[in-house]
Amino acid sequence: MYTYEERKKAVDLYFKYDQALAAITKKLGYPSVGALRQWIREFQSSDKLHKKYQRTSWKYTLVQKEVAVNHYLDYGQCYARTIRKFGYPNKTTLRKWVEEYAPSTRKVRQNSIHYTKQEKEAAVLALCTRSLSAKSIANECYS
Repeated sequence: MYTYEERKKAVDLYFKYDQALAAITKKLGYPSVGALRQWIREFQSSDKLHKKYQRTSWKYTLVQKEVAVNHYLDYGQCYARTIRKFGYPNKTTLRKWVEEYAPSTRKVRQNSIHYTKQEKEAAVLALCTRSLSAKSIANECYS
């Protein structure tokens, strides 16, 4: 979020101006006191600030993936239950794993009611020219 130069300037001011966090954030207009404390701790522990922030990426082992997919398949094919059980991953990632390890077993929910184009047009026409309530038209056409 902040460049290396901005972070370095804030930390230098901290040591220059007798370690007054609030005064530094007021003078610079950034960062929050908590962020400045974190930068100071980082500098004090290693005498330098990191140049670039690197986000830690979560890598799951093959065994972890297989355990999650097996649990999904063995216990009702429920993504939420599997995620609660193991604490990883999210639904999108788990869905990809299921597609990868057991492609034909994934549940795909589909609407079980299928109407032809003519039936749909008749329903719209009946609703637009109705003399009855929409509920009674629906009961009449599709019961």
